Amino acid sequence: MLNHLKSEANIAYTENGAVTNASTMSDCLDLFAVIGALRAADDQKIIRRFVRAYAEDADIAMKILFFGRNVRGGLGERRVFCVIINWLAENRTESLRKNIELIPEFGRYDDLVSLISTACEKDALRTIRKQLEADLASDAEVSLLAKWLPSVNASNAETVRKAKRIARYLGMSDAEYRKALVELRKKIRIMEHSDLELREH
Repeated sequence: MLNHLKSEANIAYTENGAVTNASTMSDCLDLFAVIGALRAADDQKIIRRFVRAYAEDADIAMKILFFGRNVRGGLGERRVFCVIINWLAENRTESLRKNIELIPEFGRYDDLVSLISTACEKDALRTIRKQLEADLASDAEVSLLAKWLPSVNASNAETVRKAKRIARYLGMSDAEYRKALVELRKKIRIMEHSDLELREH
């Protein structure tokens, strides 16, 4: 009987008046169905959707989260992703820590920057430092890290605060940090220009 009541409560109607299901009856499937449409939703609605899916199956919920962010084979939803990883950082810290190095692989390096001032700040900064050191030591291609790191001379105060926090963690002065980014961004522009020329031919 309870199953029947739950089913009755799941009835909704389309714009044409046809009967449809309001839910798939699975919080994970519901999240998968709507994660690409939550861009304009408030933070609490996004978090509620994810928390229900996470409670049902944490592994699947995390996979849906990264699919939603995937800039290549997924939906490329940055805001929804950042809202959720900030919630995870404070409420399911270990779950996020286990996956933190996947963040720039599926998204962008500035997704890591969004974790500054959370419980996963040091984990994010360690990942940034590891890649920055590799890029500075490379004579060949570099990652897009420098493109997405905040600048210390930005006009936005919060951006500057985060840039200075990263520079201090790296053991750099503002000038050293700025110089490192300038050098790497030159390499990135050359790489992007070469890619564009290849696509045009």
